[in-house]
Amino acid sequence: MKQRKKLPMIGAVRRITWFGRLGSLAAWLVACDPNPTYTREIAPLLAERCAGCHRTGGVAPMPLETFEDARANAAAIASAVESHRMPPWPPDQGDSCPPLEGDRRLPEDDVSLLSSWARGGTPRGNGSAEATEGPSSPRWIDDVSVTVAPPEPYNPEPSADTYRCFLLDPALDHDAYLVAYAVGKAQGVHHLHVWSVDDDSQLAKAEELDAASPGGGWDCLDDVGIQARHLTVWGPTDPVRRHPDGTGMPLYAGKKLMMQIHYHHAREGGTYLDLQLADEVAHPADILTIGPAPFILPPRTPETTVQALTVTTKDGLLWGVRAHMHDLGSRAKISIVRKDGEACLLSIPDWDAKWQLMYFFEAPIPVASGDTLQIDCTYDTTSKTEETLNGPTASDEMCNANFYVTW
Repeated sequence: MKQRKKLPMIGAVRRITWFGRLGSLAAWLVACDPNPTYTREIAPLLAERCAGCHRTGGVAPMPLETFEDARANAAAIASAVESHRMPPWPPDQGDSCPPLEGDRRLPEDDVSLLSSWARGGTPRGNGSAEATEGPSSPRWIDDVSVTVAPPEPYNPEPSADTYRCFLLDPALDHDAYLVAYAVGKAQGVHHLHVWSVDDDSQLAKAEELDAASPGGGWDCLDDVGIQARHLTVWGPTDPVRRHPDGTGMPLYAGKKLMMQIHYHHAREGGTYLDLQLADEVAHPADILTIGPAPFILPPRTPETTVQALTVTTKDGLLWGVRAHMHDLGSRAKISIVRKDGEACLLSIPDWDAKWQLMYFFEAPIPVASGDTLQIDCTYDTTSKTEETLNGPTASDEMCNANFYVTW
C-alpha cells in the first residue's frame, strides 16, 4: 500500500480536456491538409476518445495505444466510427432528459479525420514521441493517492460465476474523500462493489469470514455477510470513475474497505483499485441504490417491465445515475416524480449490457423530500424457453439504479 502525504484539492473549475483544446482545430486541420497523420491528429484523438477501453489489459478487444496498433486496425476503426458503433454512447440525448457529461459520441469532423487517415495510407507523420503517446488522463489516474488490493491472492474458477469479497486497507491516518478511482487487472470481472466498513464490530465479523475461507477473501454470492456503507458500483466499460468537481465519498481514518467482485469466467484474480483522494470537498456524497421485489420474467415475451422506486426523506442534489440489467434488458429509464409530474433522468432506449456507466449530469438536479426516484427496466425474453429469475448470476436478471447524491 502507498499513501502520499499531500492529497489533491478539488475546486469548482471544470477540467479542460485535451480534446476540448483539440476539437476546435479539427475542421481547420482537415481543410488545410486532407491527409491527416498519426502523430499530428490521430494519436491524441485516439488517446482521448478510444484508449480508455482500447488499451493493454482493457475491456475492448484491441489496444489502440501505439502507431502500430492503430495502423493494424485502421480499417476496423474507420468502419466503426462511420457506422457510429464506436465510441458507444447508449443514452438518449433528447430534450426530455438532462444533459450528461462525457458524451463519447464523435463529432463528424473527427469521424472524417479517422476515415481519411485510414483510407489515405495511415501515414505516421514526423511528430515527436510525445505526440504519439497523447494524454494519459483518460486512460488512468495521473495522481494516485492510495493503491489497495486484497492481501492474499485469489484465483477464480474460470468456468463459473463467482462472487468473492475482500477486505482492503487504505491505511489512512486522517479522514479524506474519494474523488476518483480506477480498477486494474479487471479482465473477467463482470462488476464490483466497494463499501466502507465504518463499524468496528462489523469489521470483526468480516475478518472472521475472511479467516475461515482459504485462498483470500470469502464467498459472498447471496450475502456479503456484514453491514457497511456503500461507496460505489463499477463495470469494466467505465475505466476511470471521476466524481463531479467539488464532490467525493468520505473515507475515515483507520477504517477498512470491502470489495465484492463478480467474476464471470475469469482466468485470474489480482484486481486492485487506484484511489485519488482529497482532504476536503464542498459536497460530501452518498450512493443511494434501489431494486425491485423478487421477480420472474416469462419466456417468449417481447416486452416485460419491472419497476423499482424509493421516496426521498430530505432535500439534496442529484449529480449522477446508473442503471443495471443483464443481457435480456431491452431498455431502461430512470425518472424523478415530483408533485408537479414526472421527469426523465436517464433514458437508454437500446440496452446493451456491455456498456454500463455512471452518468453524471452537466449540472446537479435538486431533489426535495417526498420526491420519488424510480427505474423502469424492460426485458425481451423471446429467446428464452424457460422463466428467468431475478438473481445475482449472469444467467439471472437484475433491475437496479444507483444515485450519486449530496444532502
